[in-house]
Amino acid sequence: MEISFDGNKKISTYVDGFHIQTDLPATEQGDYSAPTPYQLFLASIACCVGISIKYYCDTKKISAEGMEISVNTHWDKEKARIEKIDINIILPNTFPPKYEPAIVNVVNSCKVKKQLHPDIKSIININRR
Repeated sequence: MEISFDGNKKISTYVDGFHIQTDLPATEQGDYSAPTPYQLFLASIACCVGISIKYYCDTKKISAEGMEISVNTHWDKEKARIEKIDINIILPNTFPPKYEPAIVNVVNSCKVKKQLHPDIKSIININRR
């Protein structure tokens, strides 16, 4: 990885030929022209969960169309870190119910999520539409 400074609080990161930009909000003297590093950190968890679920669905020949994933965090002000992460998965009604427990296992196998401190609770909610 290589980092370059692009003016004010803008940072560019180059990873294997990909360009990732970050910035800070105006409240932190940035221009908010790109996601913050913290937002990208949270996005990496959501992306890892998503790709893990997609991979599982592909191996079972189940469509992932219509699925939605959201990740919400709860902040512990005293420890100045995430206290809990809610991973919300909405499955379409066509998703076979017998695979729901496997989806939870797949989410728990996410390599990015596994890097979190063990004290950080992870709540997985599965709902249907």
